[in-house]
Amino acid sequence: MKFDPFNISKTPISPNELNLNNYLDTNGIELYHEILEKYTILFSRYNQKVLCVNKKGFIAEFLIPEKGVISKPLFTHELLHLNLRVNGIDNDQSLRNSIEKHSLFDVLNISEDNFSFIHNFLDHIIIFKDFKDMGYKDNEFVSDYNEDKFNNIIKRYLINEFENKKPSDYAVSFYIAKYIGLRSPVFNRNYSKSFKIMENLNPKLYQICKFFIDKYQLIASEEYNTIADQYNNIVDEFIFDLKHVLITQTARSK
Repeated sequence: MKFDPFNISKTPISPNELNLNNYLDTNGIELYHEILEKYTILFSRYNQKVLCVNKKGFIAEFLIPEKGVISKPLFTHELLHLNLRVNGIDNDQSLRNSIEKHSLFDVLNISEDNFSFIHNFLDHIIIFKDFKDMGYKDNEFVSDYNEDKFNNIIKRYLINEFENKKPSDYAVSFYIAKYIGLRSPVFNRNYSKSFKIMENLNPKLYQICKFFIDKYQLIASEEYNTIADQYNNIVDEFIFDLKHVLITQTARSK
């Protein structure tokens, strides 16, 4: 069962029945207490099979599957996302700010699901090193580690959308999220052929996505305070370039 955002039923876990050792290992508990200095963290059980975290301001609610194995590394993974925000790195807000600043919605309506994928994948580029430094394995970082991220269904969809030079807004959003996802860490496949397909479909869009992630990966290994000082400019430059490319391509397709 995949995550269904329109069919969520949840039950809060009271403090009396909450045993952190059921969900967090030593790494997670240490990180949890550090994050508590800025975040209020809640826990609920819900009717899906994917561990999920709802964030609103500085309140984070962990939605824990009612059934299935509890993966402690995945809990730590989610805490690392929160830890980025504690350290002044918020890819979600940075993207929203730049999209509004440059009025990207004049030329591209990014779907909420693909927007979520984009900022989560950007987080992954940074937090993977911390995850590995804690002693975890590659295949513990994400639950879909063994899935093919560019299967025939995805390939056909992108080809059908881009071959006529007039892809939908959703397809462009999907393309961007897919590219960034394939560049984020922890994949046990070689996607060089997938990148070539994407480049052939839209060389300009591919070029600005590649330039963006090349620059983002360069700062990802720096200390958090250095990343916090630089990442907004990199995101902002990408959104500016993206709008310019889309305006140019729209004009040429008329």
